[in-house]
Amino acid sequence: MTLSNREVADIFAAVADSMEILGEDKFRSLAYRRAAEAIADLPMPLRDYQRGTRLKTSQASARRSPKRSPLFSIPASYRSTSA
Repeated sequence: MTLSNREVADIFAAVADSMEILGEDKFRSLAYRRAAEAIADLPMPLRDYQRGTRLKTSQASARRSPKRSPLFSIPASYRSTSA
């Protein structure tokens, strides 16, 4: 299943909301909120950036953490356990 930019942005906004409710670092929650806004405003689908049409990731970073997205990661404590 591929998420739209809006859906990904909504996830980031929800993480920011959760962080604020839990009283976590305000600068970190602000970073998630800004990321949500940036993703929502992207001119192309996020998956196209991930494929490398505009953003490049080094092979070294891909080898270091193969399970993490090169564009973003959500802390495990905020990930949904239902899939």
